[in-house]
Amino acid sequence: MSTTSFQLSSEMEKFEKPRNKCVTFLINNWFMLLTLLGVIIGFTIGFGVGTTNPDTITITWISMIGDIYLRILQLTILPLIASNILVVIASLEPKKNGAISIVGICYIVSANFTGSLIGTAYSCIIKPGTHGLIRPNGSDANLVGTGLTASDIFKDMFYNFFPDNIIGVTIFQYRTEIVNYTTYERVGNSMKGGTNMVGVLFCAIAFGAAANAAGEVAKPMIQFFKAVSATVTRLMS
Repeated sequence: MSTTSFQLSSEMEKFEKPRNKCVTFLINNWFMLLTLLGVIIGFTIGFGVGTTNPDTITITWISMIGDIYLRILQLTILPLIASNILVVIASLEPKKNGAISIVGICYIVSANFTGSLIGTAYSCIIKPGTHGLIRPNGSDANLVGTGLTASDIFKDMFYNFFPDNIIGVTIFQYRTEIVNYTTYERVGNSMKGGTNMVGVLFCAIAFGAAANAAGEVAKPMIQFFKAVSATVTRLMS
């Protein structure tokens, strides 16, 4: 009986119509294709509406779709990056492949540190927003620069790299501010709204390495972050 059913299933597989390659491609790449389609539609609407000289209210409502999309991306990027880095670091086995583990950790740290250095260097060269700041006295005629030096920027970067609050690192970042534009008096410990991604990466690497060293006791935490990664990935796709 089993032999007969096996033969019947084999015969049915022969007559089964293969899926069209074009349909397979569309199913496997639907997210990328819809993203490209959205970009094309956005450019078309943007250039089309731009020729009509729209008012501020129209621009606000048109840009709302893109703003919502970016907000959703920002919502998912933080848990996705943090959970994946923590799981990768925690899953390394230094005893079996110590060299690869060390290289992996060094690569993650150096890549993010290099990116921070490049961003800092360009901010010192370009000085974005220098011509758009107004003195605190409200005078529109006197525009001033930020007054921050390369030393201030590097200091902020190092403070952000080593955060003091694991919750605050997700919503605040350290920033040196000028309180007196005449003497350029600086004030420290100023927290500005925004995700401190460098601090998040440091926390993920540190907790991942600690979980790796803890062994079996830390398995529930690793499984939790694996679940977070899988859930966020499913949400994004």
